[in-house]
Amino acid sequence: MRRSKLDTKEMRKLRESGSTYNEIGELIGCAEETVRQHLNQDVREENRERVRRYNRNHREERRRYSREYYEKHRKEMDERSQEYRKNHLEECRAYDREYYKNHYQEEAKESSRKWVKNNPEKRRRILCKSEAKRRALKAKAAIGEREAIDAIYRRAKEDEGIRCYLCDKMIPVGERHVDHITPLSQDGEHRASNLAVACAGCNMRKGSKLPEEIGILI
Repeated sequence: MRRSKLDTKEMRKLRESGSTYNEIGELIGCAEETVRQHLNQDVREENRERVRRYNRNHREERRRYSREYYEKHRKEMDERSQEYRKNHLEECRAYDREYYKNHYQEEAKESSRKWVKNNPEKRRRILCKSEAKRRALKAKAAIGEREAIDAIYRRAKEDEGIRCYLCDKMIPVGERHVDHITPLSQDGEHRASNLAVACAGCNMRKGSKLPEEIGILI
């Protein structure tokens, strides 16, 4: 458990006065080993290295455990994640933007390039199947909708002063995506009322989810 600065000062005072680690733990309300690690950097680093070594040597076992745990507690974890995001929306958005800027773009591109190189036939089949499905769903757009749909795509491509409907940030020309608010994969329709302009980061983060599934109410 993470201790506060006040707890740290209190533990140090108690230790300097001659209290044992066990006595400090009982007073503070934590285990003796927690006090030992908190007050001794060498012990703390030694424990961290032991954890890292264990994780390296039991990587598959831990991955299997994580998958099994997630399957058993998926609903609870998803609900907790959504609730946290709803209560810390601006903080989460700032983190997403920073992470995407510093890590995701290059990591995702490199990972994608490797996968495409190693799986050319599989990629072709997936693209063909996915594109065929999207074309079929888009073809269901009601007569009379085409002009309104085309207008949204034109504004996204050309107009100034376009904001992302998810994060409300201004989006430069050339960096805009037209998103299905309710995804086609979730029975959303290819209609003007279901289309909105999003920035690349928000659109990729949303993927095939509903806005409320990523903690955004519109």
